[in-house]
Amino acid sequence: MADWRAVIRLGLAPLLLLGWNMMSGLALAYIGPIMAVFLLMPGGARPTVRQMLQILLLVIAITWLLSRSFLAVADSPIAVWVLLLAVACGCFGQLAAKPQHIPTLLALMVSVLVTTLIEADPAQAEPLPALMGIAAGQAVVVTFLAHAVLPSQAPPRPPPMIVPAQSAPGLRALAKAMALVGALAACTVISPANSLLVAITLVNMLRLPQDMAALRFGRWLVFANLGAALLVLPVLLVAILRPENVAVIPLALGIGLWIAAGHAAPGWRGMLTQLGLTVFIVLIGQLLPQIGTDAWAAMGNRLLTIAMSVIYGMAVLIILRPPRPMAGA
Repeated sequence: MADWRAVIRLGLAPLLLLGWNMMSGLALAYIGPIMAVFLLMPGGARPTVRQMLQILLLVIAITWLLSRSFLAVADSPIAVWVLLLAVACGCFGQLAAKPQHIPTLLALMVSVLVTTLIEADPAQAEPLPALMGIAAGQAVVVTFLAHAVLPSQAPPRPPPMIVPAQSAPGLRALAKAMALVGALAACTVISPANSLLVAITLVNMLRLPQDMAALRFGRWLVFANLGAALLVLPVLLVAILRPENVAVIPLALGIGLWIAAGHAAPGWRGMLTQLGLTVFIVLIGQLLPQIGTDAWAAMGNRLLTIAMSVIYGMAVLIILRPPRPMAGA
């Protein structure tokens, strides 16, 4: 049974931070809440101060490295994609053995987000390290506050799960990295506005072990991403019909709690929490500011983007799935 304190922390803290950022007019309001989801997702005991400082420095260092690299090779931006390919390949290789390793997950997500944001708007290369540093600082503070208000009664967080080594793990990691970087490069050219959502969707899918994602739980991957996007529709509807009403706040928080309630559950509920919460947060952060313009068209565009990203991610996972052992082997 899930620890109810962990559920409340995970369901409320990132969304409350998102609401604060949106009311404050902070650029990229959803980046800090996304990081908070990664820090709060495992449940269990509060991370140590040393772990939080390491994560904060990791985010700032990766952002600074990528943004400086872009500025240094502005005439040849392909070099930034090559750097992202190297970082993603290393992260996927680490995640193949330790799927729940939080610093590696954050390193992968941050490197992909930073590259996508810079390619979509090169003017962000200069201020982005500060923005990402603020976002990481927010995630750390919110994580500490959430654990201070609702200290967990669960045992200390277990070490990251170790999975058996697969054949040619380096080649599989490289193939995942190439599939991810190729899709993001194409998206920044075809649809820059949706590139961030594509990045988050693909990272969430491709970071899973191939046997788990492609052999047994494929239908849950599709449900988790599309289901989370559909859960945004009631929030959007209330915001459009009653823009002066604060009912959208408890509605969004209630849906966030329901998504978070499955974080320790097997099957589709656990997958919805693991993959869907970040999608829900990003869509809320992107669509609510567009209320009064063309929110439904934007929502339809996001749904189509997620659907295409899921199909692409599933195809990659199926192609890379490990061979089934022969009978009698």
